[in-house]
Formats: sequence, structure tokens, C-alpha cells
Amino acid sequence: MTESYGFKFMLIIAAIIYFCATILRVLMAKRAASHEKKTASGKLTISSLKTNLGAMTAIILSGGVVTWLLITDGVRDISFNLSGTYIPLYIEQFGGMGTTEIGWLASILGISSMLINIPAGWLADKKGERVNIVLGFILQFIALITFVRLDTFWGYAVVWSLFGLGSGLMQPAYQSLLSKALPEKLRGTGFGLIQSSLGLFSLPAPYVGGYLYENISPRLPFLITGWASLLAIIPAWLKFKLPDKKEIEVTAPLAPDTNSE
Repeated sequence: MTESYGFKFMLIIAAIIYFCATILRVLMAKRAASHEKKTASGKLTISSLKTNLGAMTAIILSGGVVTWLLITDGVRDISFNLSGTYIPLYIEQFGGMGTTEIGWLASILGISSMLINIPAGWLADKKGERVNIVLGFILQFIALITFVRLDTFWGYAVVWSLFGLGSGLMQPAYQSLLSKALPEKLRGTGFGLIQSSLGLFSLPAPYVGGYLYENISPRLPFLITGWASLLAIIPAWLKFKLPDKKEIEVTAPLAPDTNSE
């Protein structure tokens, strides 16, 4: 589209697709709401929001799974914002790729991510989410370290496949682990607070990446992202393990027997 009709035409088509998707999501939400069982829920007030935020802050600072999820996902978010903005520029300048080739690479990433989702879910159920996350970090490290040494479309295609596989392994596992680690009443607040924190932390990353790209080396932002992914394996493997339900039952204090007298 962009090569034949220009970017403006492509953006108009994208806007139409987004509009259709929005209508579908609204209809889905209404249908889901009509089938939902009525449950008692608290009113949305500033006081309840403060209470939830305070509880979430305590959980984040506790040093548990949520703390390390925020740290590792924060490192990943910052490092990928450091380099992700400049990937199309890099492959255009040093790989000679045009807009069509860049579009093909994005499609390859999406397809590989989609294909791994179901096996990734099965693996997380069988072995735990940390296995998926560690494998995803390893694949992304290999992809980034390989990426800066290539300059052909087929080489980039392999790298983008690895990116897609890594993302497809990690993202569902992160969401699953976070859902399990957060108390049910705080999940909405927790997801919102963590995503806002990640966005705030990574805000200056594209500027830093641009400075490194232009003034030191175009490869440096990608190498930093790759090595950050590799180092993130250590806390992911050591900390991303929730206690087993049986262990919780065994170690939980016995409730007093009210019927003993």
C-alpha cells in the first residue's frame, strides 16, 4: 500500500480496521455483561482507589513475585524501547530493506508469535511460567546478537521468527503469573499500576537509544537490549516461582476448632 499509494492511504485503511475492531469489542463487552452473574462490587471512589493503590504499593515493595515481575519486565521494557524504535531505520540503512520487506518481517514476527501461543500455554501449565519467560529471554538474546551481524532479508526473517517465538512464549506467561500473584480484588488496579510504572520508567529510553545510535554506534542499543535480556534470566529463574497450593495448605496455620466444646 505505501509503495503504491503512499503512507496516507495506508493509515486511512488502518483507521477503518481499528474502528471496526472497536465496534466488535464494544458488542462483545455488552454480550459478556448480559451473561455475567450479578456480584456485589464496591463503588468507585477516591478513597477506595487510595486503599487499592496503598495495598498494591505494599505488595510491590514486599520483595515477592510481583516485585521481581515489575523489575524484570521494567528492564525488558526499557531496553526494548532503547532499541525498538530504531530497528526499521537500521535495517533500511544497513540491510537495504524497503517498506515491503519491513512489512514482511513484521508479518513473520506476528505469525511465529501466533503459532507458539498454544504450545506456550501448554508448557506454562506443565512446567510453570518461569520456564516460558526464561526461554523467551534466551531467544530474544540470540535474535538481537545475531541481528547486528546480518544484512540480508532471509537472515532478518530468521531473526524476526525468533523475536516472535520469544514474545509468544513470554507475554502470556507474564500475564498468567501476574494474575496468580495478585489478589483477586486488586488485579485491575495491579495491572494498571504496573503498566503505568513501566511506561514512566521507559519514557526516556528512545532518546537515550537515539543518542547511542547516532553518536557511539548504531549496533550499541541492540547489544545493550540483548545483554539485558540475558541477565534478566537470573532473577526470572530464581524468583518467578509461586508456592504450590499443597505447600500453602500444609504450612498454613490450623483454624481454631469452634465445635470442640
